[in-house]
Amino acid sequence: LQETSENGGKHVLQKSDMNQMRSRAGAMRLSNIRRLSCATNVSEVMASAKNIYCVGRNYVAHAHELGNEVPKEEPVLFLKANSSLRAVEDEGSTLFSDEVHHELEVVVQIKHHVAKQTSLQTPEQRWELISGIGLGLDLTRRDKQKALKDKGLPWTLSKSFAGAGIIGPMCDPTEIKLPFPYSELEFSLTVNGQTRQSATLGQMIFPIPFLIDFLLSYQDLDAGDLIFTGTPEGVGPMSAGDEFVLRWENGLDGQFTGIL
Repeated sequence: LQETSENGGKHVLQKSDMNQMRSRAGAMRLSNIRRLSCATNVSEVMASAKNIYCVGRNYVAHAHELGNEVPKEEPVLFLKANSSLRAVEDEGSTLFSDEVHHELEVVVQIKHHVAKQTSLQTPEQRWELISGIGLGLDLTRRDKQKALKDKGLPWTLSKSFAGAGIIGPMCDPTEIKLPFPYSELEFSLTVNGQTRQSATLGQMIFPIPFLIDFLLSYQDLDAGDLIFTGTPEGVGPMSAGDEFVLRWENGLDGQFTGIL
């Protein structure tokens, strides 16, 4: 597998690699696999988080619903401060503005330090760099984001604020026998009993192994780093006191309830 090519001194990932990253599971199906419990202590995940990378526009329908261009060559990335994290169960710790939107995301945590441009030959090797996979919310102050974008300014303050990165318990992928049909994993968000968002990992434009490669083409990854991997369509407003449920629908076992 050709991992990178040189283009003016910068490493550029090959788009053709993504198809291989999407599926290496063969005939294995989630219906034939015991569901794995997600029980990692969230406080430990938060305490070990160093860098928080977030991916924007990683689902086609979501890019369309906000009127944004669909990325084709490389993912859209932004950062959150680790002080913006909160556990699902930490009620009332989120800073509110007039228009806060939920964005359901799959979140992964990096197991150990990985040097920039490390050569990884298979998707399985990339998954082995992950110590946890879970669900979270990337809360967005949509009013603030629009105001900053209209001025051509960075929109960090619309994404990084108290309680903006909600995470639930994680599953330990080391308990999963590879290859594993990650692309079939389905997840959902309900708010006040209404399903707002649902998707599978296979709907991502840039799958998780590709995101790891892309980040490694620019810098090291550190133990504890979190990657919020993007949200599917259906984003919408939330208010203080709303009850929300993050749920794995198959493959992984977990349903996590919180109050905003």
